[in-house]
Amino acid sequence: MKKITLLFVLLISSIGFSQQVVVEDFEGSPDVAGFEGLGSATIKDDPATGGTNGKTLELVTATGGNPWQGATAVFADGILLDITTDKTIKVDVYSTTAFSLFAKVEGTGSPAAGNTQPHTGSGWETLTFSFTTGSDGTATANGDYSKISFFPNRNSDDSGWNSPVSSLTINIDNIKGFLKKVVVEDFEGSPDVAGFEGLGSATIKDDPATGGTNGKTLELVTATGGNPWQGATAVFADGILLDITTDKTIKVDVYSTTAFSLFAKVEGTGSPAAGNTQPHTGSGWETLTFSFTTGSDGTATANGDYSKISFFPNRNSDDSGWNSPVSSLTINIDNISGVKKTGTPPADPAPTDAPQTPPTRNAADVISLFSDAYTNVTIDEWGTSWDSADISDVTIAQNNIKKVNIGAFLGVSFTSNRLDLSNFTHFHIDIWTETATLDKSLNHKLSNHANEEAGETNAIEFSITNASNPSLPNPNPGTWISYDIPLSDFTIAGGGKLDRESIGQYLISSNLGLVYIDNIYFYKASTASVDNNALLGFSMYPNPANNVLNISAKETIKNADIFNVLGKKVMSVNINKANGSIDVSNLSSGIYLIKYNVNDKVGTAKFIKQ
Repeated sequence: MKKITLLFVLLISSIGFSQQVVVEDFEGSPDVAGFEGLGSATIKDDPATGGTNGKTLELVTATGGNPWQGATAVFADGILLDITTDKTIKVDVYSTTAFSLFAKVEGTGSPAAGNTQPHTGSGWETLTFSFTTGSDGTATANGDYSKISFFPNRNSDDSGWNSPVSSLTINIDNIKGFLKKVVVEDFEGSPDVAGFEGLGSATIKDDPATGGTNGKTLELVTATGGNPWQGATAVFADGILLDITTDKTIKVDVYSTTAFSLFAKVEGTGSPAAGNTQPHTGSGWETLTFSFTTGSDGTATANGDYSKISFFPNRNSDDSGWNSPVSSLTINIDNISGVKKTGTPPADPAPTDAPQTPPTRNAADVISLFSDAYTNVTIDEWGTSWDSADISDVTIAQNNIKKVNIGAFLGVSFTSNRLDLSNFTHFHIDIWTETATLDKSLNHKLSNHANEEAGETNAIEFSITNASNPSLPNPNPGTWISYDIPLSDFTIAGGGKLDRESIGQYLISSNLGLVYIDNIYFYKASTASVDNNALLGFSMYPNPANNVLNISAKETIKNADIFNVLGKKVMSVNINKANGSIDVSNLSSGIYLIKYNVNDKVGTAKFIKQ
């Protein structure tokens, strides 16, 4: 750590948050290998429960092998055991015979260090190996270790090896220790940082305590005129990820001369954004330890790999919300430390198909923000400078789609081309997510800008949940979900006049994390035209219909869509001939609108389902 931090704060952080975690539980496919004539080293069911408690590493000695026979386990994904301050690890060991187990750690630290611990033969016991002095004369452990070897044939007085070799079957599980934390971001390069929600500034500045002799920091300056939840996001460079699976903590050096509370939120390919708040005493540089076991703002427990972190300096002291008015603060952030993910990060989940193609509409009946089916309006920004989302364009099944890690929210701005939606009736969006939708929400906000210079004048909102109509289906991860929401169902944000004559921004907020979106548009139902139907020679029978609606025209009918009285599409069929039959038996009784396409001409007609 390049900052001088108060020893007292370090001690408090260590006592309050450090804990040993399971580094290897043998549930995956760890790299294990026997040596020096060991009988076998295999992954087997827990012998005490027949497998209901998972897998273990089973070692079977061979009387014909060398006395120092054993097996090595290499920790997966580049994980390192940090054996610097705390020289101990814990290992669960099963045996029905008393014996002594010698363990040796190896890696990039001091030369291999070993220790022997006795087992009473009573079944599962937790043995604590201390590597302060190697019982076989090896060095004291000091550094980072990538693997551990077990030797089951140590004699009881720890002076050497049993001869002849003892006949043993033992099982090993739950190797626990301290994971190596490294500095993931020290702001010495040119990291990707950006302020949001009206933060005064987020810039790379010299260390304020030394005038720059200790390097660079991220300086955040709040703005009293910004939103209370203002802050800044730092994206880790070179594809680096924080592994917050077993160890749920990270450490951050923070400088301030004013006492305040800092809220931090990690985001990436793991569970949806997780946050935690920690207090700062205002004594200069302090090391804060953020624990993401339970989000203090109601966000999820962190579990997975995270590519960025956001800091919110205006959290109130009891962690119940935001300070109002905004506190005037200048703080500096440095040395974000955690378990660094190595190797190739897992690919993001993604759909393999495209959503259903939207119906053919008259140009005057649709305003599209994003769709291959319609002409899109001009957008100023997809993913604004003031949102916290990651957005990119992808092609799936020959269809253009937006891939969005929503974060706190996604902003879409078109204030230079504001939309008059006063005569439009519905909002449509297709989404795909692999996140389980239980207790999640997808919130839509349309921001009206009646006076461009004045910013937002009012807004309307609609929140899709498991209980809304339409709803987030549960469970429904990994499939496209299509929504047609009446604009009349949007509520007025903050009260005031319902006005959508000058919509300049569209915002999505959600705790779904990664989503794919397509076909974002507004529409109104076309009116039926008897003249157009006559021109195209369109007819249908019977009307009212019970189970089958027969349709025909002078020329080939390409396709037909059926809408209910709310304007929601309930059926889409391909005809591709001059006449066809549509099974309407599953439709509820009522009035419907059928819209069909003949030679790129659109006709509409009403029918009644009995």
